[in-house]
Amino acid sequence: MSKKKVVYLTSFFLPIGIMLVSWIINGFFPFGAKSLMAVDFNAQYIGLYAYLKHFFLNGDWNSFFYSFSKSIGGGMLGIWGFNLISPFNVLYFFFSEQNFQWAVMLTIGLRYGVMGLTWTHFFVKRYNGLEKNPEFLPIFGSLYALNGFNVSYQMNPIFYDGMIMLPLVLMGVEEVLDRTGAKRYVLLLALALLLHFYMGYMICIFVVIYALFYLFKSKDRTFKQGFIQLLQLGLYSILAVGLVAFIIVPILMSLVSTKGGLESKLLFEWKLQIDPFDIFSKLFLGAFDNSSWPAGPNLPNIYVGTLGMIGTVYYFLSSNIQKREKIASLGVLIVFILSCVHEFTSKLWHMGQNPAGFFYRFSWIMAFFFVYLAYLSLREVEQLNWKKSLIVAGVMILIFILVMTRQYSFLIVPQKIATLALIFVMLSILVWPQIHKRWAFLAAVTAIELMMNATIVQSRVGYTDAYKYQDAVKQLQTAVAPIRPNDKEFYRIHGSFHLSKNDPFMADYPGMSVFSSNLENSTRDLFEQLGNNGINATTYYYGTPLSDALFSLKYWMTPKPVYTKDYPDTSKMYVFGKYATRLDITENTPVIYEEERTEVFQIPQTLPIAFGVNEKLASLELRMNQPIQNYNKITEAQLGEDSKYLEMLAANEITTDNFLAVERAETYQRIDSSKPASITYRFTPQTDEEYWVTLPTRFSKNDKNNIKMYLNGEEYHFLNNYQATQLVNIASQSQGKSIEFKIEVNTDEEYTFTGVRLAKTYRSVANQFIQERQNQAIQLTHWDNSHIRGTVTITDDSSVMFTSIPYDKGWTVKVDGKVVETRKIWNSLLGFAITNGEHTIELSFIPEGWKIGVGISIVSLFVFLGLIYKKWI
Repeated sequence: MSKKKVVYLTSFFLPIGIMLVSWIINGFFPFGAKSLMAVDFNAQYIGLYAYLKHFFLNGDWNSFFYSFSKSIGGGMLGIWGFNLISPFNVLYFFFSEQNFQWAVMLTIGLRYGVMGLTWTHFFVKRYNGLEKNPEFLPIFGSLYALNGFNVSYQMNPIFYDGMIMLPLVLMGVEEVLDRTGAKRYVLLLALALLLHFYMGYMICIFVVIYALFYLFKSKDRTFKQGFIQLLQLGLYSILAVGLVAFIIVPILMSLVSTKGGLESKLLFEWKLQIDPFDIFSKLFLGAFDNSSWPAGPNLPNIYVGTLGMIGTVYYFLSSNIQKREKIASLGVLIVFILSCVHEFTSKLWHMGQNPAGFFYRFSWIMAFFFVYLAYLSLREVEQLNWKKSLIVAGVMILIFILVMTRQYSFLIVPQKIATLALIFVMLSILVWPQIHKRWAFLAAVTAIELMMNATIVQSRVGYTDAYKYQDAVKQLQTAVAPIRPNDKEFYRIHGSFHLSKNDPFMADYPGMSVFSSNLENSTRDLFEQLGNNGINATTYYYGTPLSDALFSLKYWMTPKPVYTKDYPDTSKMYVFGKYATRLDITENTPVIYEEERTEVFQIPQTLPIAFGVNEKLASLELRMNQPIQNYNKITEAQLGEDSKYLEMLAANEITTDNFLAVERAETYQRIDSSKPASITYRFTPQTDEEYWVTLPTRFSKNDKNNIKMYLNGEEYHFLNNYQATQLVNIASQSQGKSIEFKIEVNTDEEYTFTGVRLAKTYRSVANQFIQERQNQAIQLTHWDNSHIRGTVTITDDSSVMFTSIPYDKGWTVKVDGKVVETRKIWNSLLGFAITNGEHTIELSFIPEGWKIGVGISIVSLFVFLGLIYKKWI
């Protein structure tokens, strides 16, 4: 076998082998029960991979642009551009959803290997890697593939394709600047942007930095030549962007209009967001824990092993590296440090936003550059100079002392000592003159170190049990299968349990929740205005009979209790917990379908996806933190001012235990810290109507051990992370029965209960609203994810068709074959004008910017082919 093949194969299999050993030690599937799904992988991506499989294998082509599995509906091109285009995802097609854990393991492992491979290919093609210590290539390729960012953020494999593409794109950059060709660069940059738009955007930023670095360190070109070459690189970059404009333009327009996730303004300030000296802590072994990824700023994950650290420092000491190169490299490192400590600069890397989690998503590029410098410095020497080695050791000791004087949740003393020991072992190998095949010792120590780092880092994150995941998917699929709608009847399905907020994607049904970095902000806001959970996802776990009807909710799924006597062994069983309580459904409605551990209720009355309303209702402005008032606005606008849906009540009795009232109204503090304090609201319903309570935002984002709620002595299930007042159900069919709602606090903080209010609904008002709107509702003849057709007969004063579809400029509406203008209802939903009489209605969806993007891509393709034909590229 040729030397090149050996190097390439080793570069591919070495990082995979290291990770397999780490996974075996940590007990990951298939070597143990833990799946590789953690955090966003389980909460977001796995459901999307199920959607991808349905799309291709079931021929669900209409969901390419739009899907009603994305909460109550949403555009899909952003999902494609951020999550789904990777070729590795094809592996999910070969496994059932219940066995996706196999595909998860394969797609992650293979990506590690390909990262090592593309790194090696870059240095073989551009830096004569096979001529100078070729054994070093797999070693440093593994340092890049298994850097701190990659193994820490393994729950985000969508990032990995960018890391695979970066060395290939840089290879193209150097070819353009050296005037040896541009075809490769244009195609590779376009592919990087196509595979993952976000990582591709970061690669584009680094292309600028790297091009300046590459030109500065070169001696053989004038300023004018460098400027011209940089200008050519810019033009070729624009051409690459143009080739994939068909997906980039719609994504950008979608981001501008929806801005999924939590927003932060891009304002220039001089202040630093982190202490720059804290960054050194991330160079240590296992420098990550479960507090290192949520919303920050935390610290960049730049671990590159002790060999990477030593090589980076030695780069600036090596006599084989020219002074210009050292100055250029220092400039790049300064840019990276500034990007970490300065919020404004960091936001530029993140498209003008602070990430909602996983801060410093560009730190993998920093890791690449460290390994780049380390490789170029160490491959030139057979043995390190003693004097320079002592300088390197001195720098390492200074970093060690600095980190030892500070406390970090992710670093304990043994980790710090182990890192220092590894540094001196590695230096000894590099310096000791009698060592034969030095590369073999470097490879062995590096492999052990990278395995140790991955094992420590990945042991500190919670993972879904592989076998319980399998059981959960089975339960979800069997519950949904008999109630999934056909193409002539549209309705939505939801429930009080979930595997993830993307269950509608997993089981392929129109749902009411989604978790995505590309969600419809207006839907989340609307749900919150009606007293439902939000923040970084769109969820619907509470609701009322009226909101159920407005959103065409027909079926409600709940888990059955799991008792030890019935299931003595639950080791491979996913026991669904209740995330919310809907007594108005579970105590008023018979079970219409049940499986072994789930049951389904049919909502007594609901509305179709579109129906006529008057202008007053369509023009309402709903306000945040006023769910009771907002519901009353809706019914009073349509039915008249005396048609209030919710009425606030006073509790018959309010008592406190272990609470001391402080000066502010309805504010208390715990007296005895050794036991919980509580406030109890007691009342006796005078009717069988539904009764509700509002939960203010003061109860949000608390540890569930700090605040609990009880209804008649039993724990009340509620979601404790929200950003607007919640409206939850506490009684139904309870006339004459005493109701006791207790809020228990287990913290010494002051708690204000001002926003806790009782209310009851008037079911007759909801019934009147639903029945009258049913008479003005669309009769569907066909629906799919991008098209809706039907007829409607308007016989009252309705002048607007209300739809439970989120407003999007991509929707085209035809009434009687003529295109009509669309409008926003409640600053969220799609509406359009209607008149009395019979009408045919047709809705179709093409994303805003799609046609423009396709046009740009076609023009760019012809330009690209023309340049090739003319041999100008």
